[in-house]
Amino acid sequence: HSQQQQPRRRRLTGMSDPKTVEFKSAPFYIVQASPPRSGSTLMANLITGYFDSLENDICFVANDFMESDPRSPTSCLRYSHVVKTHVSKLDDLHNWILQTGIPNIFYISTNRDGVTLAGDDFCAQENVICFEYMNLVYSNEVEMADVAQRVANRIKFEFPGLEPLVNEEAGLQRLKDMEEMTKIMADKPFSLVNSKFSIHGGHRAHWGQP
Repeated sequence: HSQQQQPRRRRLTGMSDPKTVEFKSAPFYIVQASPPRSGSTLMANLITGYFDSLENDICFVANDFMESDPRSPTSCLRYSHVVKTHVSKLDDLHNWILQTGIPNIFYISTNRDGVTLAGDDFCAQENVICFEYMNLVYSNEVEMADVAQRVANRIKFEFPGLEPLVNEEAGLQRLKDMEEMTKIMADKPFSLVNSKFSIHGGHRAHWGQP
C-alpha cells in the first residue's frame, strides 16, 4: 500500500497574501520554526535584528504555549515581531498567535540533513521560506556578512511586503553580538540560558560548524 499523503498545512482565514500586502504600518509576526540544531538560533537572531530592536530578548515559544495568553502584558508577543519555536504543532501555534488579532503570520525555517519541523510539504507553503543549514555556515566575518545578505535578499524577494522593514545592518550586528555571547557562554552549564540571544551554556559557536 502506498503511504497516505499528509494534508497540506492551510493558510488560515485572514492570512494576508505575503506577495502583495504592504507592512509599513500593518502588524505582523514571523515564526522562526525549526528543528533543534539546524541553525535556528542563528536565524532567530538574524531576523530579530532585521525586524526588532537590537536589545530585544528572543521571543521563544515552548511546547506549553497553550497554557498562556498571547495577549498577556507579560507575553513576548507584545514586544517582538519574531517568534522562535521548536513546536511541531504549527496549526495550534498559528491559531494561538491569531488570538492577538494579527493575521499576518509568516514562517522562516531552517532544515538540516533533510529534516523539517512539520512534514515534507511544509516548505512548499506560500507563507514559508526554508533555508538549508549548510547554506548558513560561515568561518569569518566576510562569510557571515554574505550569509546575512543572502537571507535578507531572499526574504525581500519572497515576501516583498516586508522589504521596507528589513534592517540589514542591524541584522548583521545582532549576528556579531550573538557570536560574542556564544563565546562567553561556552564554558557555562547547559542549564544557564542567555535570554537575549536564546543561547544555552555550552552552545557551540557557528564558525565553521560541519
